[in-house]
Amino acid sequence: MRFTRNAAYASALILLVGVFAATPLLIKKRQGDHNLTTQAKALTGSQIMRGAYLNTGSKDVGPDPDWQGGRYVGKSGLGASFAPSGAEIASARAALDARKAAARAS
Repeated sequence: MRFTRNAAYASALILLVGVFAATPLLIKKRQGDHNLTTQAKALTGSQIMRGAYLNTGSKDVGPDPDWQGGRYVGKSGLGASFAPSGAEIASARAALDARKAAARAS
């Protein structure tokens, strides 16, 4: 009798934890692609008051002009990129290896 009651409590607890863990995923799935930070249309009044995140009220929510096609292009197309060439990567690695060797020697 006692084992059955404990098993029932454990099962209920596991089910409850599973529901709580799945709730954010279910909400996101129900919401779909509606995302304040990526939508191109103007925000409504309540969206401006709420903001993209809790306790924010920014009106500049929307696509970030510094990111184009999933790549960072700097200040609106002007500036450094996060896509270095192979030569730049090799140069940076060589400089890091030289600093490591100097640190080990001292």
